[in-house]
Amino acid sequence: MKKNYQILSYQKWLVVMSWLVGLTLPLIINAQAPVIQWQRSIEPVIPGAVSGRSAIVKNSSGGYFVVTADRRLVALTTAGDVLSDTPIRGTSGSDVLSTVSPVSTNDGNVVVGVLDSQSWSLQKRNANGGVLWASNLAFSVSPQYDYSVSSIVASSDGGFVAFAIRYDRTYADPFAPDATYVIITKVNQTGYVVWQKELRYLTPGGPNNSLLYTNGTRVNKVVNTPDGGYLLVGTANPTTSNSTLRGWAAKLDGDGSVVWQRHYQQMNELNDVSADLSGTEAYFLNGYVLPATPGFYASSTLRIDALGNPTNTPVQVPYQSFNSLATVAAVPPSEKPLVYLVGNDTPWDNNKGDIRLTGFSDQGGVVWTKTLGGSGRDYNFKPAILSIPDGYIVAGVTESNDGDVKGRQTATPATWIVKLQNPANAFKLTAPTYTCQTGAITFNTTGGDGSPVTYSAPGITRSSPTSNAGVVEQGLRNDPKPIVITATQSGVTATYTFNLIGACTNEIKPPVLTSSLPDQTYKVGQVLDRSAFNLATYIQDPTQAQPHYMSNWSVSMKGLPAGILQSSGDLTSMLNVSIIGAPTTTGVYTVTVTASTQYFPNQPVVTTFRIAVTDVPVVNPPTGNSLALTAPTYSCQTGAITFNTTGGDGSLITYSAPGITRSSATSNTGTIEQGLRNDPKPITITATQSGQTTTYAFDFSAYCAGNQPPVNPPTGDSLALLAPTYNCQSGAIHFNTSGGNGSPIEFKSIGITDWTVNPDQFVDKDSRTANDVKPFSLMARQNGQVVTYTWDLKAACGRARLSVAETRATLSLTVLGNPVRDQVRVRIEGAEGQSIRLRLTDVRGQLLETRMIEQAGASEEPAFQLDQSGPELLLLQAVTNSEQKTVKIIKQ
Repeated sequence: MKKNYQILSYQKWLVVMSWLVGLTLPLIINAQAPVIQWQRSIEPVIPGAVSGRSAIVKNSSGGYFVVTADRRLVALTTAGDVLSDTPIRGTSGSDVLSTVSPVSTNDGNVVVGVLDSQSWSLQKRNANGGVLWASNLAFSVSPQYDYSVSSIVASSDGGFVAFAIRYDRTYADPFAPDATYVIITKVNQTGYVVWQKELRYLTPGGPNNSLLYTNGTRVNKVVNTPDGGYLLVGTANPTTSNSTLRGWAAKLDGDGSVVWQRHYQQMNELNDVSADLSGTEAYFLNGYVLPATPGFYASSTLRIDALGNPTNTPVQVPYQSFNSLATVAAVPPSEKPLVYLVGNDTPWDNNKGDIRLTGFSDQGGVVWTKTLGGSGRDYNFKPAILSIPDGYIVAGVTESNDGDVKGRQTATPATWIVKLQNPANAFKLTAPTYTCQTGAITFNTTGGDGSPVTYSAPGITRSSPTSNAGVVEQGLRNDPKPIVITATQSGVTATYTFNLIGACTNEIKPPVLTSSLPDQTYKVGQVLDRSAFNLATYIQDPTQAQPHYMSNWSVSMKGLPAGILQSSGDLTSMLNVSIIGAPTTTGVYTVTVTASTQYFPNQPVVTTFRIAVTDVPVVNPPTGNSLALTAPTYSCQTGAITFNTTGGDGSLITYSAPGITRSSATSNTGTIEQGLRNDPKPITITATQSGQTTTYAFDFSAYCAGNQPPVNPPTGDSLALLAPTYNCQSGAIHFNTSGGNGSPIEFKSIGITDWTVNPDQFVDKDSRTANDVKPFSLMARQNGQVVTYTWDLKAACGRARLSVAETRATLSLTVLGNPVRDQVRVRIEGAEGQSIRLRLTDVRGQLLETRMIEQAGASEEPAFQLDQSGPELLLLQAVTNSEQKTVKIIKQ
């Protein structure tokens, strides 16, 4: 769902933070301005030694870390009391020239980017300011190059990634190709540099259709993405010398490889990015444009989807000073309005002005304004704001000693931290009470002063404006849409967006993988046919047929070969995603596909397929027979092994075999690892050619003992499928066979499994409960010979008894108390006798804890300790063999 916000009132030097209203996450507006709960001035050690900016992050153990405007690390309690105050020194021991906004760690520490006279480095410090480790970023200030680290983020594996701009001083023309580009450095949990990569924005147009580097690529801000990757924003100049800057964004995977990158012609520069936390993966990009009025700039905010496609027209707000361009403040929605943060609300040369926050409704109207400061100048060149459950934390610089600034004797520049709290007993609307059968609805409110309330809600018939009860009109119930309810009391207005679409249906389901994605084989330089491969063939939304429903897909394809790109069409209903381009590098690539719909962003389909790129037209001579693996050649003394095949079409073969070291995925030779040879177990060898997969189970321990038995004892009879062994309650099915020649047997049945050597599988829940389920065609394959068996599930179980069993087995996951503080307890029911895997993550997808219940009772109540994380939104997922549930946990 998309909305374009029209700003009705604004000031100069706007910083925009906004998010969209999702159908599954109603927006509740608190229409009263927050109030100052506490404020803290942190004076510089050396008067006047202030850079003009300060930064703040949450401490995962509670409280906050502040990097002051004079480059000190200060730890604060949640009440603003100073726990420690430590100067930040350079890794080489010299004075610090610059710092980068800190990143908090899960163990209660913080990582800061530091530039001294020698080099850039990352420092991990504890809550007392002590250095735990320091890591040089492997580039230094030299006569030829300058580097500037602009952003640091945590990686999904516990490490950190620094993004820097490299400036080449040897270019007389700063717009020359390669004058600037991006350097990305990954360090692990101990600060060891794992890899370093270069990034340039590429544009078409060179001789012979080659790709030319743009005249300089710069990164300004980076955020994490849910799949463990990164989203960068900045600028990439067009290839024409002295051309106007152009906004640029790039999506990288967790290994630093480009997923997509693009120009945004409507933006001159992108300065910041924040995630849209309303549901579907999307982002807000903030930057500036050059409007028609000379001497003016305009702050502009653009929303993009997960693939970088714009979803709105940028809103522009004029201002006069480029230096005070402010950036997006990432404030997640939690009973708060949109927040626009102003770095300084008067012209800079006036030596005055305040920090300003303005709250907007989802219709664009101003609902409150809050200024912070005194009679002097109060500002931040790079404004910083945190959202916490009961308000906000703002970091800046003050040159005042009166007004909101308390406890100061002088007006010299100092770091200033302000805690804003939502007003007590704030008037607000909560979820209405609604009856689906009759359309009767009652508006509910909390807080307020007890005076009469007037309501408005289009499409709802009521007896009077002050009545909180009414009926949703029949026409709207037939064609449901979100309803915006408005309540006003004593001049204070609150709104609530009620999702009528989802209020009366339980038919909305997460997306499903209908069949495995086939492996693809291409030659170097081969131009891909867009229509030959489309994800809609394999991944579908089972809710598509419901009236007024839109899937609004989000999808990523991680690990595509160089030269192959993801191409998306209209994602409103179908997963219209294909691959285009032409591969440039040989190899075998595993591509991870993640696809979700707007109602189930945390229950995506995640699957993989492989792309083989080769410049050799024939790798194996064709024989005209089906591909099959035969017994490998193995040396018991050295562990050397060679995979052997028969048949096939002559195209490239890729192999997989756990515990065997090989030079590449297409190599058929390798060595069984020493650990596996010391503790031998049978190895399943898999070979894939042109989408056809075959397997061979090799028991090398028995082979070396001289008594290698066949996987399936030969009987001399033809292979045949028998009636399967089936559990009507759990859906477990075992394929039974007779006859055969003793070589491995593979099994398949549409709706149960693709080809596999494992005879034990599960029938999906929908097939087990549907009254109109058709008989299954079971298949078995041995050395290319395929036999079938028609099996009627309904006859095997009886539908009425099955439905009762399935009703009893529905998984439920309930939070026992929400919000929570240091511990959360949940109740799990409907999984008796099953194993349950529990995963606790933050909203970025970072895993906090995982545990397994081997055999659940009728009711389980596990508890999780949360004292290692600060206030935030957490997700707990419970997964059984057939179901999964996810609940949100609000950590205060």
